[in-house]
Amino acid sequence: MSSIKLVAWNVRGIMSSTICLSNLLKDTDCDICIISEHKLKERSLHYLSTIEKGYNCVSKADALPIGYNAYHGKGGIAILYKTSLQFSVNEISDINSSRIAGIELKNQSYGSLFIFGAYLPSDDSIENYKSELSILDSLYAYYSVYGNCIIAGDLNASCLHKDRSISNIYKSKELLNFVSRHHLLHAGGKIQIKGPKYTYVTKQTMLDYILCNEIIYRKLRYYEILDEGAISSTSDHLPVVIEFETDSTPHRIINSSDKLPAWHKVTDAQINQYQKLLSDPVEILIDKMNSYSFADIDTIYDDFVSTLHNAANIAIPKCGFNPLTKPYWNADVKRAHDNERSMRKLWVLDGQPRGMHFDSYRIYKRAKSEFRRVQQAANEQYMQKCYDDLNETAECDIRLFWKQIKRFKGRSSKIYPEIVYENKVYSSPESVANCFAEYFHELYQPKDSDNFDNEFKCSIESVYKDIIKTCGVEGGYLPGGLITEQEVSKLIGQLKYRKAAGHDRVQNEHLRHGGRPVVKCITVLCNLIVRLGRIPKNWKLGLLVPIFKGGNKCKTSPDNYRPVSLLSCVLKLFESIIKARLHSYMLDFLREGVFPTKQFWKAIVQNTVDKVQTDEWTRRLHNDNNFSRFRSIHRSVRVPDFWKSSKSSREIVNSYYITKLLTDIPNTTGGTCELCNTQFLDVYVHACCSCSGTHLIRDMWWEFIIEKFPLHLFVELYSYDDEELYCILLGKHITTNNIDTDSFYNLCHVHVAHCVAAYSRLRRTTIR
Repeated sequence: MSSIKLVAWNVRGIMSSTICLSNLLKDTDCDICIISEHKLKERSLHYLSTIEKGYNCVSKADALPIGYNAYHGKGGIAILYKTSLQFSVNEISDINSSRIAGIELKNQSYGSLFIFGAYLPSDDSIENYKSELSILDSLYAYYSVYGNCIIAGDLNASCLHKDRSISNIYKSKELLNFVSRHHLLHAGGKIQIKGPKYTYVTKQTMLDYILCNEIIYRKLRYYEILDEGAISSTSDHLPVVIEFETDSTPHRIINSSDKLPAWHKVTDAQINQYQKLLSDPVEILIDKMNSYSFADIDTIYDDFVSTLHNAANIAIPKCGFNPLTKPYWNADVKRAHDNERSMRKLWVLDGQPRGMHFDSYRIYKRAKSEFRRVQQAANEQYMQKCYDDLNETAECDIRLFWKQIKRFKGRSSKIYPEIVYENKVYSSPESVANCFAEYFHELYQPKDSDNFDNEFKCSIESVYKDIIKTCGVEGGYLPGGLITEQEVSKLIGQLKYRKAAGHDRVQNEHLRHGGRPVVKCITVLCNLIVRLGRIPKNWKLGLLVPIFKGGNKCKTSPDNYRPVSLLSCVLKLFESIIKARLHSYMLDFLREGVFPTKQFWKAIVQNTVDKVQTDEWTRRLHNDNNFSRFRSIHRSVRVPDFWKSSKSSREIVNSYYITKLLTDIPNTTGGTCELCNTQFLDVYVHACCSCSGTHLIRDMWWEFIIEKFPLHLFVELYSYDDEELYCILLGKHITTNNIDTDSFYNLCHVHVAHCVAAYSRLRRTTIR
């Protein structure tokens, strides 16, 4: 199993560490080495490529201040890599920093791996550090979309808690935020270290890191910090060495061996042949559907799909997806390429003679030259179009501009992401697909909850059963009667080409090029589905495509993927037919239909609103703590008429305070009355039942009770304490019989309003 070995080391000046670095490269046999602080000037960077044979170099020199005259430079970052790597290596050139360098490793089996070397500022300026870290942040956020990323070098801050007291705490905080934001792992955290627990010898702190994500971490063989005596070193930093596997990493997307019909290449003759092959099998299917004794809708649809595929396999040429097709490749380039290939075959058959005096050689070379000319012209035309689009979008839409930048750049790798679900790692296509299937199945399963409303569920199920019962009656059709061939033909003609197929792999082109046989068959099929009230089972299946949500979310977690389902094209056509029919029906109804009168419509709305209000009253009465007092007053669920009387009582309508009584929570902390200096728990109970400031209103109320009602009522009311009496005033039923309850409760209602208003008025006067 192949692997990559990576070293990161701050050399503290390459001129004094050349021999040490050469020995380190030999001893570790590393594939890639990140060198920090080489202290070379721009003109001397070529020296790095001469340190050890078999290594190439990507390097940067730190910018020097004006007037700097030392023979050596400052800072600097470099990446040495083996020339024998089984990867193509490209420098990442769009890095606007002299402290960060990057390379892309790419091959067919692995995809892309991005490695960034960084030497972050060592001075005390937090602004400089944040500026460089921001550049590194942007690079990681951008390139991590296209492959795994590794960041290595001297970061001049520590991620470890033990180093906080002897390192710059502000820089360490910024580095930790960066690491956590991108879910990176570091030594001393989740990554276990072999060797010393520090890289900076002087203070024994961890400043040099190799940061990686979860995918690289799971392929990690070891992470080692070399001991001080392991190499002869002139630097006060220790080298960091890691090795990780590459063979078992997420693999390239493998296209299915099944090829789809090349509809974009079909000729009229091939379409005619396709329609002829459909004619007889489709007629047999139509006869089956017209036979009322045969109503297996699933078998009929499966036969229809098989008929479409069989005819297309015979009449239509095939093609597969080629991920290597150039974006500029057009019909002219294809013709020139085919001509060049055919001329080469003739030259090969002629014995591959060389020299312009041989006709086959001369014709082949001319065809090859013409192909290259056409290819170059097409490429230039494509690039010019890209530049024109960029210029246009840069002036009007900056978001679209960056979207086009990414699209023109192209993804450098096509990789299945590894998925980690329930502490298991899935990396093969089958296991990833099964993992997502299990995850989304579990996600959409109903779960028990404390807040689950079983009554609501039962009501929905009841309505659903009624709908099923109504729709299950055979012989029912859509508004407007049977679906006609004209409707189906019109909608099939509106289907777009080159759209994704669903589970049955039927494309829009299968339907559009099918002609009248397909139109007739789909018409009968749709009418049969409406008559039976059931759709084929295959229409309930879809191809689930997980789409990454983007941002800085972890790509290995299925929680960060949004499911998109590709449905059957025939199902979508059927939905379009239903939509068009219902739309037409509504338009006809608007023009010619009869609407309810204003009075009848008002009655419908009033009844509906009353039901909603009653349901809401019932729910809050039983569940809301704010209605604790109401539950003791109103034993029944029905809204008492008492609370509706406020609409006709001018005294209550004019009283602001009575409305607060409906929802206020009883005061359990209490207070002291400012009028009579008496302690109370609830100010409204006190105002209506015991406050000396409102005694005149209470005396008047008691006189009315004695004069207008039997003595038994007075005795009952006088026996209650203040809280019980207050509840009676608000509408709680009394035990005394044979009295005019409406008059009594109206009197109580007016008494509450007057007491509250008087208490509030007297209290304001006292405060003034």
